[in-house]
Formats: sequence, structure tokens, C-alpha cells
Amino acid sequence: DVNMVDEESEMSALHYAVDRGVKEAVEILLKRGANVNSQDVDGMTPIMYAAVCDHIEIIQLLKEAKADLTLKNTDGETVFDVEMTTCTKEVLSSWIYFRIKDDDEECTVRESWIIFSVGDK
Repeated sequence: DVNMVDEESEMSALHYAVDRGVKEAVEILLKRGANVNSQDVDGMTPIMYAAVCDHIEIIQLLKEAKADLTLKNTDGETVFDVEMTTCTKEVLSSWIYFRIKDDDEECTVRESWIIFSVGDK
């Protein structure tokens, strides 16, 4: 089962591949149906791990796989609230800007993230 999780950490194979920065493994897992929005025991999603670890290419893969940027971890943080570098924030912000143009329903939430990200540079 591609979505099986570790009993203690509740991390999936996708979490581990993202955390280690193994792009090829991430690609394979996503192609085989890994849940891009799975959350570990702390509520961390694979894209949160990618952001914290500054794995830019993996962030792109997860975004293309429709990672949900509104999910929160157990501390109430979204992917934009977790600790990351300015470069990673810029990558995520640029994607959100383009998504707003395509999806007006989520415009309000995403606009606030852009302001947060730009103000943090």
C-alpha cells in the first residue's frame, strides 16, 4: 500500500522521500497514487516538509499533484507558516499568484498569503 504510514510518526513513504529530497522516489510515489495531502502525527504534509527542507523541485512536483496549501499542522500552521527560506517563500508565492487568476473562489485566502510572503522578504 503506497499510503501506508509508520505507526509512531504517521509518516508515509511520500513524507520520507520528500524529507530526504529523493525526487525520483517522490515522482514514483505520486504516479502510484500516494496521498499528496497526508499528514503525520504533527499534522505536517509532504509540501510542508519540502518547504522546511528547501527542496524546490519537489515543491514543484507536489504543487502539480494538487497539494492543499490550506491544511494546518497541530500548531495551526499552514505551509506558509512553517520555517523556510525566502527563496522557498518566493516559489510558493509565485504559484499562488497564478492560481488566483485561475481560481477566484480562493482569492481572499490566497491574497493574504501573498501579502504575508512579500512582507517577509
